[in-house]
Amino acid sequence: MEIGLVNYTEKNINLQNKAYLQSGQAFVWKNDPSVRFTGSGTASVSQGIVDYCGLTSDGRFFAFDAKESKKDNFYVSKVPSHQTRFLDKIDAQKGVAFIFVFMFNEKQAKVWVRQGKKWISLKSKDWVNPENSFDYLHVVKFLGEKNGFA
Repeated sequence: MEIGLVNYTEKNINLQNKAYLQSGQAFVWKNDPSVRFTGSGTASVSQGIVDYCGLTSDGRFFAFDAKESKKDNFYVSKVPSHQTRFLDKIDAQKGVAFIFVFMFNEKQAKVWVRQGKKWISLKSKDWVNPENSFDYLHVVKFLGEKNGFA
């Protein structure tokens, strides 16, 4: 059975989250959108917030949305505005907020963060674990330090 693109990134992030929990580094939970079934046999799906929220062992709160791209680029403008607004609220409270994008062509992840009014891609050297593209806790620590969290 072939794993679809949407499942690949989520599956690997979930495995990484399990490793964080087992090692005591972080507790991370997946936010699923609510599905409500109506009496007429149809279902409505509510807008979720972002894909993941978590807390590191040293008390840093973080939230991020996970995306993927089969192309050589990614446009944050394609992220639903309710998700970027949620991330902005986390950032305003000194939490760590970012968009995690697995780039299939490059076989690595990239991270976008808010800088002023724009979203920018972080330089890989600031956070990437070359052995594991899904080890995103480095970005949480890096951004936490930038936000004044010692």
